[in-house]
Amino acid sequence: MRKVIIMPQMPISRRFLRSMLDTLTGAVICIWLSLTAALLGQTWRHPLLFLILFVPAVGVIARLWGLSGAILGLVSSLVVFRVGLFVPLGRLEVTSPDARAGLFWTVVGAGIVVYVLARPQHRRRTIRKGGESC
Repeated sequence: MRKVIIMPQMPISRRFLRSMLDTLTGAVICIWLSLTAALLGQTWRHPLLFLILFVPAVGVIARLWGLSGAILGLVSSLVVFRVGLFVPLGRLEVTSPDARAGLFWTVVGAGIVVYVLARPQHRRRTIRKGGESC
């Protein structure tokens, strides 16, 4: 009789758990900011102002919680803005060309800001036998 191993037991490292927690924290904060901006933007005359103010906020999130949390939060915030900020409310489509352009430039600008301000990743440096680092 042969034993069948379904899934080997692998310990989860603290670094992995910390990375996942940072990603989820950054994404949740980004979603919360976009929900707040969408609710406030519905009553203002210029909702595109909230998109402009959202870009530095995503940069701060990238700096504090890392690149993956900021990107996940940015993508989910785009959905929140499309559904909750622009007419028709509650639908993914945006009818105004100005609003579409604002969303596009927000994603492009926030993507650049996130990439530039993202916290450096923890990289291991391996040492070869000759003493060289790679």
